[in-house]
Amino acid sequence: MSTTTKTPDFSTWPKKGSRASADQPFEADDNGGVELTAHPILTSGSADIAVSDLGKRLAALGFENSASRGENPFNIVDGSVMAAVRAFRKAYGVREPTDGFEGDQEQADRHIGPWTATAIVRASDR
Repeated sequence: MSTTTKTPDFSTWPKKGSRASADQPFEADDNGGVELTAHPILTSGSADIAVSDLGKRLAALGFENSASRGENPFNIVDGSVMAAVRAFRKAYGVREPTDGFEGDQEQADRHIGPWTATAIVRASDR
């Protein structure tokens, strides 16, 4: 008897109201067909033009921050940007894989990695 494992449909990922325990594209063998954006990995204190882009996208989704308010001319990941990212992750059930963080989810959550950036872009492009 053959057993077929169905890959979850990630065409609507991320979806507002999802739980972080829900299937994530990075857990699928083929990333669930989700293509990652070319944003760098960011953490508190990082400075990059991507902060401005992500900040504006977060605000469009209802998560205001210093970058979206024009109060962050150096595009630094500050407390308000990280708070917006945390709120987005919670609202959309997004999490980063722990592979690069020795399996430590708390450490992974301190970063804006490729999966979070991709989720923000996908959600704001809808």
